[in-house]
Amino acid sequence: MQDKIINRLIEDEHVQAPVIGIGVSPFEQHHLEAFFQSFPHDLNASFIVVQNHVTGDCITDFEALVLPIGYRAKTIKHGEKVMKKTIYFCPQHAFVTLTEDYRLHVSEPLPPNKACSVNSLFQSLASVQKEEAFAIFFQKGHCVGSGLLQLVEQGGTALSCSEIESGFDSMYHHTFKDPSTLAAYIANLINIPHIDETDPVLLRIIERLEMYKGIAFSAYEKKRMLSVIQKRMRSAKQPMSLLSEYDRLLEREPDELDRLHVHLLSGTTSFFRDMEAFRVCEHKIIPSIIEHSMENGKSRCRVWIAGCSTGEEAYSFTILFLEEMKRRDVSIELQVFATDINRKAIQIASKGLYSRESMASMPEKWRARYFDKKGDAFIVKQSLRKHIVFAPHNLLIDSPFIHLDFISCRNVLMYFQPEVQKRVLSRFQYALKDQGMLILGPNETIPNIPRLFQLFNEKWNIYTHSSVPKNNVHWARDTRDAELKERAAQYMQEVSEGYDACMVINDCDKILAISNGAYSFLDHTEVSDQSCEYVTPDYMKEMLSQTFQKVWTDETEVVFQHVLISEKGKKQYADFTVKSFDRRFKGVYVILIRMNERGKNQKNGRGKGMSDQNSVYQQRIVDLENELNEVKQKEQEARAQLKAKNTQIAELEKKHEHFINIINNLKVTREELYRPSVKPELATLFVDRDMNIRYYTPAASTLFTSAQIRHQQSFQLMAKKLTEETLYHDIQAVISDRRVIEREIETNEGEQFTVHITPIFDQDQEGAVMTWVKMTEMMKIKQSLHLAVTALDNSHIHIVVATEEGTIQCVNQRFCQFVQQHEYDLIGKDIFSVYHSLCQCDDLAEQWDVCLREGSWTGEMYFQDVSGRERWERVSLHRIDDPDKMQSTVMRISEDITNQKQSEKMLMKSEMLSAVGQLAAGIAHEIRNPLTSLKGFLQLMIQSKKYQKDYADVMMSEFNRLEAIINEFLVLSRSKSVKFEPVHVNLLLEEVIMVVESQAVLKGVSIQKNLSPSLPNIQGIPNELKQVFLNILKNGIEAMDGVTGVIHVTSVLEHDQIMLIFEDQGKGIPEDEIGKLGEPFYTTKEKGTGLGLMMTIKIIESHGGSIRFESKSFEGTRVIITFPVS
Repeated sequence: MQDKIINRLIEDEHVQAPVIGIGVSPFEQHHLEAFFQSFPHDLNASFIVVQNHVTGDCITDFEALVLPIGYRAKTIKHGEKVMKKTIYFCPQHAFVTLTEDYRLHVSEPLPPNKACSVNSLFQSLASVQKEEAFAIFFQKGHCVGSGLLQLVEQGGTALSCSEIESGFDSMYHHTFKDPSTLAAYIANLINIPHIDETDPVLLRIIERLEMYKGIAFSAYEKKRMLSVIQKRMRSAKQPMSLLSEYDRLLEREPDELDRLHVHLLSGTTSFFRDMEAFRVCEHKIIPSIIEHSMENGKSRCRVWIAGCSTGEEAYSFTILFLEEMKRRDVSIELQVFATDINRKAIQIASKGLYSRESMASMPEKWRARYFDKKGDAFIVKQSLRKHIVFAPHNLLIDSPFIHLDFISCRNVLMYFQPEVQKRVLSRFQYALKDQGMLILGPNETIPNIPRLFQLFNEKWNIYTHSSVPKNNVHWARDTRDAELKERAAQYMQEVSEGYDACMVINDCDKILAISNGAYSFLDHTEVSDQSCEYVTPDYMKEMLSQTFQKVWTDETEVVFQHVLISEKGKKQYADFTVKSFDRRFKGVYVILIRMNERGKNQKNGRGKGMSDQNSVYQQRIVDLENELNEVKQKEQEARAQLKAKNTQIAELEKKHEHFINIINNLKVTREELYRPSVKPELATLFVDRDMNIRYYTPAASTLFTSAQIRHQQSFQLMAKKLTEETLYHDIQAVISDRRVIEREIETNEGEQFTVHITPIFDQDQEGAVMTWVKMTEMMKIKQSLHLAVTALDNSHIHIVVATEEGTIQCVNQRFCQFVQQHEYDLIGKDIFSVYHSLCQCDDLAEQWDVCLREGSWTGEMYFQDVSGRERWERVSLHRIDDPDKMQSTVMRISEDITNQKQSEKMLMKSEMLSAVGQLAAGIAHEIRNPLTSLKGFLQLMIQSKKYQKDYADVMMSEFNRLEAIINEFLVLSRSKSVKFEPVHVNLLLEEVIMVVESQAVLKGVSIQKNLSPSLPNIQGIPNELKQVFLNILKNGIEAMDGVTGVIHVTSVLEHDQIMLIFEDQGKGIPEDEIGKLGEPFYTTKEKGTGLGLMMTIKIIESHGGSIRFESKSFEGTRVIITFPVS
């Protein structure tokens, strides 16, 4: 009994409840918490929460979330079945999908940024739950992937919640800013009771739609229609749960009937949706179609995009066809028929205007080639638009297009019932040429399609239409198919008593078998190697042309009664029956003929026969009407192009008229040009020969004592501020000599002006125009500039400014003195040739390139001048960008530091001599000790007059010690190289550690590295730095003699300084002796000289670095070296 109760409880937990997928980013975690706090606890639901891990760290603290009462949270385990009232959290970077049996499948963790885990979840929900799927996205910007598109296409509900609006909001059914409102909305969705597909109210709504719009919605799949209706019920102003309430709403408000109609017909589409499917078409399908057309000598390719919606898919396939024809350089007329039952969608597609967001999936190269920018949107170019005819079309009623090479009908058939799907597919089979291609939606499963088409690509539902191969069609008298021959003979014997004639024909119009009585109905009695087209009379050709397709599609027989025929020259009537011969033989039909004695009444029989034959002609009439519509479409496009051209001509005429007006205005202006144009902000005066003011500007009043200038007033009386009395003579000279004079004037108040005096001549009188340009501020700037230039000329630095190519534009005097050339000789010269002639070096070009690339370069430069003298410069190169001229110049600032370098060299020699002085005393002591030992042992050997090996070994060790002291002393006395270069410290450390690692292992010591990967270079001498690191590591290994331990080597960057730390675990150094480190001959090793550490310190200081020691007895030693960054 207890087991039964437990099993019952487990079954109750696994009762199927709505599974809601949630995608969330860490930035929106607070919205997720608010959503769960507001969700009603009495509703049964399951949630799968997946983080969009591209945005950041995973949500791991889900236990802290405040959940609805009765709900539990847990991390997903692979294979577990979904339980109600449970919130599942996906592990970090893992992928979770929902299986058909409602189990959770967790994939192996993948690296971040490789794929979208939210997208994977939404795809599985769409595949399993279809129109009952729910997806919620808590994400700023609303990431839209193929999974969300697939869920919407399957009829699922997509919702988003974020405080920020996005261009992707149109992809969602609803967008919420308040999580509590979203929770209430979800609760209303779940609360709607289940509605049966056979509910009379649902059938009444469908009937209401059919009567209102004239579209046979009864052929649509009831489950999907019900999903759309329930969404309309939820989105009403007052959400409703009963279908009868919605039916009454449709009766009251016809507008809601319109909205329902739009939602039923609306489709989700985008450019190159399912890009992989388009890649298959681009690389395999379309090249095959073009090649097949070329091989058969066809000059036209016909394409049908059925259910094109707003046109994105039609334009996408057309682009692929045009690109393939362009690649092959072939001229084939491309006709694309794009149809949809939704007339509003067709209108949008015909305009070809799309937003920036909808163009996101369009490759950039094709967007530029086939679309023009129009404001914030893009419009299709005529070169693409002219190939497509958009028209409303009902797949269930309207006749199909024929002789097609390619049909695309993606995600349309899934809305139809199975029997309707079969009927539409039969139309497609009839419409396609032999070897024509058909592509359906990837999620559409059509049970009987393999019987109609051959599968080409299973993943993307691509099929090939192939008629019965010719090598399978045989004449009855020479057939290789024994079974078909035997069955045909048997069948003819069976029907011989009931029918006068019988023929067995395939869908390639080949006669496979014929009875003796059938020859009288044919035009020729010799039917060997002939098709029906050549041996059947006209009335039979028209009757059979459309009959086979109907027989095969509807699985029925077609009967033509009272058909007027001519047998043996007499007019008679007969009944024709066309049906499938045997379902085992695809594409084989039988025609049965029975003479009709009752039809001899010509009036009745002929009328009946003509009526039936007219029904046969109907399809051909429809095809002609389609062709007529196509021609009309082209005519309409031509009219639109003509209208556009006329508009352009009208615009050109307006521009022409505008220019004519400008020319006329210029003619009038030319007549008045004797009055020069005046800028109001300039002080301008017009005076005549008598010095009377004729015209003036307001700014001229500042020149005079009075603020008002009267017309015809004397200039001499007004100009009291001016100190120059020569203006009168200048004006007279300008008028007389007709020349221009420019003079600098200073007023009584100290203001400075530049006066331009220009002659002016009228037909009646002569005069002059004076323009006064105030120069006071300019003079101040000029004085400041002069001071700056003087300061630069007299400074000790050399300055030269040149273009990017190196053409000198400006130099100061110090630079001229340095290169011993005049300024006028340097301007315009190439700076590289100037330096090459000065110092015979080409380093400047490399430095110049670095400056142009990185903005600056700083360093020191060594060269020998023409006289052979060594010279040193400290150089800085700076790039100066000019955004107006879109070009850059380079300023080179250098300083001659030859004297400084020589002083440093002298100082180094002085320091070396000082060191030698320090060494002298130590060397005398150090060398005297081994010499004393050598002298003593030699005296003993002389006295004993024989060779003693013990004495010889001691003497040899003392000689080795003398040699080591002398060698290290020579190293210290060697002159230092000044050829510094960029050095990567980590690489040197790696090399040195590799050298000493074997020695360390032998002594039980290991070396551990912790090197910062982002260290910059320093300027140094690699070999000397290697010697430094080698000395320190060897000292550390020797200090750990007899001790098993680790030497830590660390490199870090701190405050523009590279810090290297060497830390051993040896016996250490007493604190009172640390200060002696680096002194000559001070050492803690038994056989050391102390000169190695002294040399190490000298090398570090020559590189501008420093070294310090931290140590305690028996606790190890820590050596810290710092170098400045390059």
